[in-house]
Amino acid sequence: MGKKTMFDVIALNKALIDIYSSVKNYKISYSLAYYSLKQQYRRTFLGVFWITINLSILITVVGFVFSNILVGDKNAYIISITIGLVFWRFITGMLNDGSVGFIIASPLIKQIPLPLFGHALKVLLRQLIILAHSILLIPIILVITGSPVSLIGIFVYLPIGLILLSLNLLWMALFLGVISTKFRDIVQFTSNMLQLGYYITPIIWIPGMIKDRLPALVLNLNPFYHLIELVRQPLIIGRIEIIHLILALSMLILGWILTLIIFSKYRAKISLWL
Repeated sequence: MGKKTMFDVIALNKALIDIYSSVKNYKISYSLAYYSLKQQYRRTFLGVFWITINLSILITVVGFVFSNILVGDKNAYIISITIGLVFWRFITGMLNDGSVGFIIASPLIKQIPLPLFGHALKVLLRQLIILAHSILLIPIILVITGSPVSLIGIFVYLPIGLILLSLNLLWMALFLGVISTKFRDIVQFTSNMLQLGYYITPIIWIPGMIKDRLPALVLNLNPFYHLIELVRQPLIIGRIEIIHLILALSMLILGWILTLIIFSKYRAKISLWL
């Protein structure tokens, strides 16, 4: 029993050192993220802005169709779906890329002894680069609709919400990345769950518009709803409701504890499973 405990402590220590080394040398992860995007959009004139263009087309079509079907303020609806779609793209990018993060990096993992957490960090930095391009749509829509914004919401609550969202997605990406190296079905499972999540999360619909048809419990049990509201509420109402903060912090703490256990236990086996 003592040997088992000692092994767990040593494994956890090595995992924490791995994470610390990755964060300390984040420039390596950033370079890998930047290079992967550059390769994906090589020989294109607009590069990553194609994602922004695709999102703008989707927002225009969805906004035009559903704003004439659902009852409520059309401008409020368009703003809500714009923010929702921009950050839903961030969420799906993190989890889909995270689930294959180690698999895609297998040649690099087998040849160069880099800290493994660096590959999960690469996923986050890559998606943040994409988000930096996509998020430009939000101020454009706010200006077009003439919607008021709160400076406290933008400069205080939005950074808090984005940090909580990013850190939650990071443990999810790392967790999925570890277990998918052993069980490759996790990649397809993640993709299917995200497709389902798109429809049951208020992305292209607003809870207030269909409140008589959807029980509040359905929303409150959906973690994606709370994560989206972390970054949508600061831009719409200028603050974050306490329920979303509490649940996001709870997910953050419990999620990282679980992920650290899994990462420390199986970190040494990842290269063998690839």
